[in-house]
Amino acid sequence: MNNNSRNTDNTTPTYTERAWLRARRCGPNGGNCVELNYSHRGRVGVRDSKGKLILNFRRRGWITFLAQVTG
Repeated sequence: MNNNSRNTDNTTPTYTERAWLRARRCGPNGGNCVELNYSHRGRVGVRDSKGKLILNFRRRGWITFLAQVTG
């Protein structure tokens, strides 16, 4: 793989649909939950439980984000 085929910050990767994870507290009906997806190498996808991708992080950015929100 050369550098031209890697995703850049402006490219939204395609995440495997079955790989979305949600907390057990969301229950079987979903509700208003946040789902995470680690299926794309080097990326973390974040979406609402209705299926709309809202955030796309590089792994390092995800770690920084979590550190900021958890204090």
